[in-house]
Amino acid sequence: MTTEGGQELIDELSRKYTGKDYADFNPASADDAERVVVRITPRKIVGSL
Repeated sequence: MTTEGGQELIDELSRKYTGKDYADFNPASADDAERVVVRITPRKIVGSL
């Protein structure tokens, strides 16, 4: 869990889905709290696609 890269990640996702940076898409984002990035790694995968 880290705060590094939080802003870059939300901008990347926003550009992917809306074509705009997050701040351009959501002007109220200036009031957002600091973003936290949580990466998880599965221990085991059961089943198949």
